[in-house]
Formats: sequence, structure tokens, C-alpha cells
Amino acid sequence: MREQDILIYAIGITDPTEPYVLWPQLMGGALLKEIAKQTGGCMFAVKNVEQLPEIADKIGGLLRNHYMLGYVPNHSAMDGTYRKIQLKVDRPKGYPRLHAVWRQGYYAPKE
Repeated sequence: MREQDILIYAIGITDPTEPYVLWPQLMGGALLKEIAKQTGGCMFAVKNVEQLPEIADKIGGLLRNHYMLGYVPNHSAMDGTYRKIQLKVDRPKGYPRLHAVWRQGYYAPKE
């Protein structure tokens, strides 16, 4: 997913007793949350299916309100390595608390 720039919004209806574990340190909702976070998306936990329409509306709103930021990295080697990204948001005076979600990194192009 990170290699293809795929944005993941997950809806988690999970059973904490589920025996299958893809990553031993992460199960269920924690796994979905980590996958979504790595791609710049987010995970919504669902306790019952009646919540699905509301969550679908939230995801639609998030998709309609995306901004695209660009930058030129200091390290410009074209070596195909994974590079982490850090984003800091300063709240302008008089504005409410801001919340940013972003991809945690990217793969540099290969020559």
C-alpha cells in the first residue's frame, strides 16, 4: 500500500477473540488503525451496523476536504528507500484546534 500511494479508510467491526493474527503485536482494530495511519487515512470502529451510514458520511466528508501538500526532500538520492515524513501544524490565533492526518512516509523513486 505504501509503495502504491493508496489511502486507506478502514471500518472495523472486529471480534477481540478472533484467533487469526497477521502481526502478533497488533490485532483487530489496532491492526486496521495502524494500516490506515501508515497510508494517511484513519480507522472507524463500529459497534453495530446501524453506525455504517454515519461513518460512510464522515469518510465522504474527509475525502472531499483533502489538501495536497508537496515538498522537495533534502535527501534526493533515487535509491528506492522508505522515507518517513513528519508534519507539524501551527494553530493560527483565534482558530479552533486543528487536526492533520498524513501518510507516514513514502518510497523514493529508483533510478
